[in-house]
Amino acid sequence: MLIGLVVGLHVHLTRITRALGNGTTDVHAVEKRLSRHLDSPHWDMELLREELLTRSAQMVSDDSLIVADLTDLSKPYAQSLEGLG
Repeated sequence: MLIGLVVGLHVHLTRITRALGNGTTDVHAVEKRLSRHLDSPHWDMELLREELLTRSAQMVSDDSLIVADLTDLSKPYAQSLEGLG
């Protein structure tokens, strides 16, 4: 996985898989395997999340502005959109 991230210069599983393969590899099977590994309970992101939260909190002060855009995206031809409400 790490080699694919470095060589593929991307975080999408398909691009990582293509970077790992030699042209004869079944890209779909490798992508499914990597996806299963990411879903594994042994892959714990808690330490990374805590470190990111700590570093981000150090950059925020009493004078910092936190801006949020709550407007909806306009998609006039969409039949349905997720997460609206």
